[in-house]
Amino acid sequence: MDKVNSITTRWNGLHISLAGRVELCRAVITPLLHYWTSVYSLPAAVINIIEKRMRNFIWGHDDINLKMHGLNWKKLAAPKEEGVREVIRSNSRFKIGNGNTIKLFLDPWCDGNFLSDFYSYRVLHRLSRDKKKNIGDFIDEGQWNVDLIPVELHQFFFQYNIQGGADKFYWHETHFTFKSAWHACRIKIQEVFWFNLCWNDGRPRWSAYAVLVLQNAVITNTYLQQKGFSLASKCVLCCKSIESGDHLFCCCDFSWKVWMSLVDICHWILQPFDSIQALALDYALKFKVNSTRTKFYRMIFTATLYYLWKERNARLHNDFYTSPNDLAKCVFWDTMDILGVCLQYVVSGF
Repeated sequence: MDKVNSITTRWNGLHISLAGRVELCRAVITPLLHYWTSVYSLPAAVINIIEKRMRNFIWGHDDINLKMHGLNWKKLAAPKEEGVREVIRSNSRFKIGNGNTIKLFLDPWCDGNFLSDFYSYRVLHRLSRDKKKNIGDFIDEGQWNVDLIPVELHQFFFQYNIQGGADKFYWHETHFTFKSAWHACRIKIQEVFWFNLCWNDGRPRWSAYAVLVLQNAVITNTYLQQKGFSLASKCVLCCKSIESGDHLFCCCDFSWKVWMSLVDICHWILQPFDSIQALALDYALKFKVNSTRTKFYRMIFTATLYYLWKERNARLHNDFYTSPNDLAKCVFWDTMDILGVCLQYVVSGF
């Protein structure tokens, strides 16, 4: 924990973006945690504390600067885990050799299940009164000793072959990896339609903020009101309506002028929508074929969401204003700078 604290403390002074903080946790702290858990049996409390430090670092939260977390940890680290003990039990198997290292009652040697999952304690009590009894005590010369096993358990025991030699504990009949464990314990959810739209070749900060927008996790005034904060909700871009995610990025007069300026610059068709989800769905369906042109439009989408949020914060905190047309130009040229190729667009007014 001291090592994690020293790492995050050193990073806090570097003014790293949200996407950068997520990537540092993924590429540096998470591998350290994987190594420690492969060498030591870390208590669950220690792992929870390390994850808490990672959450606080990602959102810029510390003892002095109290920051609100836009997404809870389960969503941020999705797909979420079900728990290590249950995963190991349901995805690990025993190969019975001599049975001297496998506990009869305490190990899940029955295809990932305990013997008590199949029989009552009354039946098991006749098998043995010693809870720490080994399976090897019921094996004689490489075979089950029928004299020591109750008759009603014969069929159950005989379905498990005795291999001979040392007992083996294996994972899914393949070599154990953290990847296989992650796939085993994660809850498989439906893929979101905006995955390829957000995670493109643009700047990581664009993708990170686009995901927050589409997850309705951007900390707007409406979001704060839902969390119990008492404050007036007014859009700083148009000064006409409440500041919600859908309004700020899609329905606001200022935002729509930015989108329309990009339509004029890039020459594509865009119709009005009442939610950012609907706009993203239309965008994803139009530009789903992988090509340089499609890649360009996807980056335009994420960059626009980022620059709209940046403009909102500049007006709110710094009293700095940019016109819709100038903001659209920033989006366009920043995207062109990343793409690194000359697309055949007629750019009027530039």
